[in-house]
Amino acid sequence: MLSDSETLSRRSMAVTAAAAGKPSPLTALLARWTQMHRHTRNLLSGSRFDPVAESKIRVERADTLVAHGQRYGDFDAMVQAAQEYRQALRLLDGGGHDIRTAELQWRLASILYEIGWNRAELRSLGECVSVCRELLAHAKSETPAPADFHIYRLLGDASSELAHLQTSALHFRQAVDAYVKAAKSMEAAGLEEDWCRVQANLAHCWEELSVLGLGTEAGWNALEAYEALAVVQTRRCRFAMARIMRDKARELRSTLAGER
Repeated sequence: MLSDSETLSRRSMAVTAAAAGKPSPLTALLARWTQMHRHTRNLLSGSRFDPVAESKIRVERADTLVAHGQRYGDFDAMVQAAQEYRQALRLLDGGGHDIRTAELQWRLASILYEIGWNRAELRSLGECVSVCRELLAHAKSETPAPADFHIYRLLGDASSELAHLQTSALHFRQAVDAYVKAAKSMEAAGLEEDWCRVQANLAHCWEELSVLGLGTEAGWNALEAYEALAVVQTRRCRFAMARIMRDKARELRSTLAGER
């Protein structure tokens, strides 16, 4: 989940790119990849079909579409990239869940979140959640390409966005669960900067649950999260951010005291 300023910045950048009428190289790009794809198929036509080689073509095409989409604010290109990642994963289906599969799932989940966040699209966010859960299901026995805490963070971000779009307490709870696990892993790994971001999102989700009237426990959990974040930000000499967190905690404490 992004801050309000980050949200406005990213959306304004996308709108500016679209309004500027910049020439998009996407048509030529896709034509070139189609030609390369056809050439590779011709080379393979005399031999046994190689799903791994085919999947690599799909991934290269998807990566190029993602780069184009991010540069020009072209989310239609990102939607096409997601489809290419899906096709690449289908080609690898049956070969077991290895590092390569995990990396492709991570790329797919990341681009789905970006699409869903920018377009307020429930379907993409929901698929992002599903892909993250599948990644985590394999993480216990195997080492996926992204670390567990990155997957939990993305799962929390997607669940939080779904919760905001649908005013869903269930999705806020799912976001809380994911953020708690991400924060613990990040703290253990000494990733303080990442921990602070996740902790802020966690506190916000607890606060939203409190606003939805699900008991004062959620409010007190939010209060504790804000206070813990203020302590860490003070230690890191981020005094302005620490003051914001203390102010949030003070407001919450006053509200919760009035509800007793």
